[in-house]
Amino acid sequence: MDLLTPLAAATVSVVARRLVDLGYENIRAVTSAQQVRVWYENRRRPDPMAALAEVLAAVAPLAPPDATVSVIPLSDDQPLLDVETTAAAILRAEGQLVTPAASATLEPGEPAPGTGHREPLVATIGPPIMPPRRALASTAETTDITIQPAYRFNQTSYALLARAYANAPISSGLRVFAQVQAPVYPKLGVDPAIGAIYSSGWLAPDVPAQFDVGFNGSSAQVGGEAAYEIAGGLGMLELRGGLAQNRFPELIATAAANLPWWDLSLAGGWGTYELGDFGPFATLTRTFPRSAFQVGAFDSGYGLQFRATFSIDYGPDPRPAPSTFRVIPFGRFQTQYAATAYQAAQRITPGPSVADFLDRMTPAYVRAHLDRLPWPR
Repeated sequence: MDLLTPLAAATVSVVARRLVDLGYENIRAVTSAQQVRVWYENRRRPDPMAALAEVLAAVAPLAPPDATVSVIPLSDDQPLLDVETTAAAILRAEGQLVTPAASATLEPGEPAPGTGHREPLVATIGPPIMPPRRALASTAETTDITIQPAYRFNQTSYALLARAYANAPISSGLRVFAQVQAPVYPKLGVDPAIGAIYSSGWLAPDVPAQFDVGFNGSSAQVGGEAAYEIAGGLGMLELRGGLAQNRFPELIATAAANLPWWDLSLAGGWGTYELGDFGPFATLTRTFPRSAFQVGAFDSGYGLQFRATFSIDYGPDPRPAPSTFRVIPFGRFQTQYAATAYQAAQRITPGPSVADFLDRMTPAYVRAHLDRLPWPR
């Protein structure tokens, strides 16, 4: 990279401050006369593609039109991938600039250049690039506390719950999680607390992983999950293992085929579970910007279970600005219903999740959504 010029050095400060003002964290920015590269962590937007579009739109006007813009999203301060394009391509994609050739092809009645005519974003998706050590708006200085209503029901009882959970990053790749909840209807009570320390990162190129050490009530546990991305995430091979006190070891192998153009994932595999049962399973998952719906069949020693899982982030968008203790109302909520064989295929919780670490940001997913980025208005 070229040595920083005075103009480029000023651009670094302006770019970093702009992203901090938008509420993004772990910001780094480096630049030369020909390139602007930024790293950011999104704990601001429920939809990671909306965050990517907002960051691209914020950086492009601050760079020369022919400059290369490299944007690298982070998770737990670990890089996920590199989106590389030009400032002019970003401005054209969000309708702020149209090339003369494209302008000449406008039909009568179409918007004039710079007034809303949009072109698909042309970008290359590369491997993750490690960020510089020092960050602006470091997540290590913040704790997110989510407060939400919830419910629990099974074959014999039900309860309305008050729940609070906290996420506190402590360094690059390390995060502390804790959850408490209490039934408030029809009876008051207190459920066992849940806590864990998560470690996230890359074991090798295309091999993301997450590990945890934690507890659920009086039971201590340890676990890990690693995946191998095939063709940038069009396929995934996953292996999850866990060991908890007074439970059987957990080992789950999964192969998934992802169809990011339709936000679908087909998966199947075989697992052994905490109650000692084991057997094959298959799932179908449909993802939306703020929610996901999964149906699955799990065959084990307790019988064939048909299960439906729904999760949604029904908190504010954008979330409140980062602070030392940020309180987020509602947040992400998940509910699960098993139609048969209720005890089958129960996983150790809390547990590691590569999907949570990646938050959909694989090369295949980003590439499939470049032509429909939700640009800020």
